[in-house]
Amino acid sequence: MTPSSAWRTLALTSVAVFVVSLDGTVLFVAFPAIRATFAHVSAAQLSWVLNAYNIVFGGLLVPAGRTPIASAASASSCSASASSAPPPRSAPWHPRPAC
Repeated sequence: MTPSSAWRTLALTSVAVFVVSLDGTVLFVAFPAIRATFAHVSAAQLSWVLNAYNIVFGGLLVPAGRTPIASAASASSCSASASSAPPPRSAPWHPRPAC
């Protein structure tokens, strides 16, 4: 890992943590208004729902960040295998490898 990619990873991770924190802050500032809307729900139940939302939202950032990395690695390996493959022959039984 080069130093620039390490700093880029740190910056993106920091932004993701900031987004989760900001989202949690907005939810808990809006807690009284949400509680007024759902008057039949206790504060403890509503707190569990909001905490679960934050945990799921934060947990989904990990695979969401991993998806572009995996697809880029897949695309680069596909292009590498296609460029290192022998040139196609005129015979139909010797196709170029598909990714």
